Amino acid sequence: MPLPPHIQVRHECLTFVVLGATGNLARVKLFPSLFNLFTAGHLPPRALIVAVGRTDLTHRAFGDIIGASIADAWKSPAAPRQDAAHPHASTGGDDPQHPSSQSHASATLLRTASDIGGSRPLTLNCAGSPGSPLPFSPKNKAPSLPLKSPTLPQGLIDEFLEHVKYVRVSAIAEDAAGAESSGVGAGGCGDDSSMSAVFDLVAAHEEEHGDASGCNRIFYLALPHEMYPAAADAIHRHGRSPEPGWTRLVMEKPFGIDLPSAVALNQSLAASWTERDLYRIDRYLGKEVIDNLLVMRFANRLLTPIWNRENVSNVQIIFKEPFGVQSGYFDSHGIIRDVLQNHLLQILAVLAMDRPVSLDPEDIRDAKLKVLRQVARVNPAQDVVAGQYTAGRGHGGYRDCPGVAEGSRAPTFAMVVLNIRNERWDGVPFILKAGKALNEKRSEIRIQLKPTPGDIFGDDGGAEYSSGPNEFVLRLQPHEEMYMKLTIKEPGLGVQPVPSEMELSGRWRAEQERKEAAGEAPRRAYERLLLDTINGHQAHFVRGDELEAAWSIVDPVNAAIDGGAVPLREYEYGSRGPEEADELRAGTGHIASVVPRDGLPLSSSDDLARLEPGVPTSAVWGRDC
Repeated sequence: MPLPPHIQVRHECLTFVVLGATGNLARVKLFPSLFNLFTAGHLPPRALIVAVGRTDLTHRAFGDIIGASIADAWKSPAAPRQDAAHPHASTGGDDPQHPSSQSHASATLLRTASDIGGSRPLTLNCAGSPGSPLPFSPKNKAPSLPLKSPTLPQGLIDEFLEHVKYVRVSAIAEDAAGAESSGVGAGGCGDDSSMSAVFDLVAAHEEEHGDASGCNRIFYLALPHEMYPAAADAIHRHGRSPEPGWTRLVMEKPFGIDLPSAVALNQSLAASWTERDLYRIDRYLGKEVIDNLLVMRFANRLLTPIWNRENVSNVQIIFKEPFGVQSGYFDSHGIIRDVLQNHLLQILAVLAMDRPVSLDPEDIRDAKLKVLRQVARVNPAQDVVAGQYTAGRGHGGYRDCPGVAEGSRAPTFAMVVLNIRNERWDGVPFILKAGKALNEKRSEIRIQLKPTPGDIFGDDGGAEYSSGPNEFVLRLQPHEEMYMKLTIKEPGLGVQPVPSEMELSGRWRAEQERKEAAGEAPRRAYERLLLDTINGHQAHFVRGDELEAAWSIVDPVNAAIDGGAVPLREYEYGSRGPEEADELRAGTGHIASVVPRDGLPLSSSDDLARLEPGVPTSAVWGRDC
């Protein structure tokens, strides 16, 4: 009887090749994630990481760069996390004098470290001073690390770097020349002779482990998408693993810039690679909350009957970042290509899909594809608001950024309202909002239910006494959590309804942190996705037809913005975005409401937007805002 894939792979030899190893993505996200998998014992014992780049570096110099990135990712915050006592604390909206804005500013700063691509200290359990014997070999158990250490033992970083080899390549395919200027970082890979040193190193590693039952290879393309065809072709011709081993390609977004380019890319890859060998990574699919959404939807009798147009009023999928654009790469893509086409539409697919036939990855991806194909064509004139930030609050505007073209029409903010034409969702607005240089760091899903039929509690006082609609909230950042907004009776005499909340993630969060500390669960989305790649599990990766369906949704929106049919609304750096976006959202029937918790607002600042500055939190109980 064959072993399960995640066990079989541990008996085999693995070479993990990173193309573009000197780029920012590899340094900040990829190598720290590989290090965390190494220290937790999740990498196969016979694993070698081959870093490929164009920069002229020695092994030691590259190791110093990667070691510094790993150590930086492990730095402890200067103060304890304040959100432990108030896990739902919000940044409190636009008003700096709002009671939650100042008291939780530092908590918000700390929470961002646990976001996608960030890090936070683990609870660890040994001394591990530099130079001391390490209690770990990749052939044995997971390492033991220092309890609440503000720094990482250098000896452990050194042990990881023993499994990393740097190879400099000099040539890049002619059709991809200059792609490294995108800011992603590039490793030359289109020229077979330049890659021969890489393939020779891989072959030597596999020969060293000739007793392994198989030899497997992963090529991570941390490159601009223009270089994917040349890289994939070179790997196919000279870099495939011999049978019975497997070879897999991992590719970063964006996958093209529109539907025609995505189709061309898929066709180019399909000439040499099967879909089972292609892993198109979307880090949001690696978030714990997204997996929880799948279980919550289909494992709870309470939710299954109401997850439809008869009960759901509207759905918001929100992505907000408080910083502006940091490279010229963004100007050729914009917020829709960079965030909405991939992250937000993938969330929508998991949120709105029908029950898959099984948990098999292909069944899940079939269900996602079906719902993406059912999204109605967007009317940009009615359903889209686009914006571009201007200077404000000590920061320059978008067009002041280096690499941004004069008169650029790349949107840094977009709100798009979608309708899914099927029996379950027809008529329910799905509001997708993404923006940079906004007032807070927040990504979340908000499913707002319709009012209770025959409401008897609003008859006397009208809307003033309404407790607001019920909502399910799933927050991805700055920290992961789930809760339900419900209506209860206000304490004391009478039966006046007031909003409250039902915590769904307290025990789950505690267990997740325990598993992270023990090395039983990946700490970050990238770690989970890398481990899925090693184990051959594709449920968290985007299939080619899903990708094309997503581009077909956003292409009309991009065309309308580029052509001027949708105006670019200006909004100040650090604000909530264009006012027209609030008007569009209100027009869908969305009702903003606030739920206090321990004297602090539980909702996002979107729901606090219309509160007057200085209004005490106690005054918003039951208030329709």
